[in-house]
Amino acid sequence: MASFIDFPDAFKCGLPMLTAEGAMAAEYAAEMKDIWNQDLCTRRPAFIVQPRSAADVQSILKAYKAAPEPRPPLAVACGRHSARGFVDGALVVDLSRWKNVSVDATAKTVTVEGGAKLGDMDAELSKHGLAVCTGTNPDTGVIGLSIVGGGGFLARLHGLAVDNFVEATVCTAEGELVKCSDSENADLFWGIRGGGGHFGIIVSLTMRAHPLTNLAVVEHPTFCRKAEPQTKEML
Repeated sequence: MASFIDFPDAFKCGLPMLTAEGAMAAEYAAEMKDIWNQDLCTRRPAFIVQPRSAADVQSILKAYKAAPEPRPPLAVACGRHSARGFVDGALVVDLSRWKNVSVDATAKTVTVEGGAKLGDMDAELSKHGLAVCTGTNPDTGVIGLSIVGGGGFLARLHGLAVDNFVEATVCTAEGELVKCSDSENADLFWGIRGGGGHFGIIVSLTMRAHPLTNLAVVEHPTFCRKAEPQTKEML
């Protein structure tokens, strides 16, 4: 693994930076344990930084660009679910502490911040009898999954998550915030619908939501050996 011993002094983003050694070692160790995919716990990012706003993300990317080489590779963790979020030797921009969700029940849309998980979003949508197309596991980051397609339980009715994007705000590599939609920066909007995080860090995403009033949950028989008789009859 490459050494970036001078990087912390050059990286002036104004936020605490967790490392495996030194004053923040205990916090670093705690964060590496708090990951859904336990296979990732053996990985060793060089640094972890945790923004809590779009302005924080801007500061991180501007400081990263301003820091001299050699710089660690950059990785972005949304819901801490994917292997791409925690990379050996990387500077991890961990969005998981920043996860507000807002629902516009009249417009039938939902807007999520960078670190919101499916469980966070579903909890808010369910209050309005709404649901979105993306994902099946409540521990998955909404944006991270959605920008690579975002299949889910409603896909056959309403398409993938990318088919339901309304608007996004992207922080570019230069640290600029750019809004995109079908009518504004349409090329960027096209790119993030399946292109993943190659165009910047998506700090907020608005998607169409759909009414969901009748819901049935069916479990696989392999996992239902102790189910009630009437449940087994349904399977």
